[in-house]
Amino acid sequence: MPGIHIVTDSGSDITPADAAALGVTVVPLTIRFGDVEYRDGVDLDVAEFYAKMAELPGLPSTAAPAPGAFIEAFDAAHRAGADGVVCIDLAGKMSATIDAARNA
Repeated sequence: MPGIHIVTDSGSDITPADAAALGVTVVPLTIRFGDVEYRDGVDLDVAEFYAKMAELPGLPSTAAPAPGAFIEAFDAAHRAGADGVVCIDLAGKMSATIDAARNA
């Protein structure tokens, strides 16, 4: 698909169906409940997230994706024929996600 490809992180909360329909690539953040890590939207969907919130003590924490996850998304867009990528991420004051994307 020539043209511009959109990449975002899972903090965007775009649904998998909408992402697929629009051709948007979603790079998952990591969500930690205690010592257990999940990839947002991959290993843990919205319903499972809220179920764990109700069941487990304390609040979950998040971690930004590694730059390599963004490199994979950007390379895939290039291989698919994209002329460029627009990457829309969480604000830098909220998350290190945009730094990971910039490093990629």
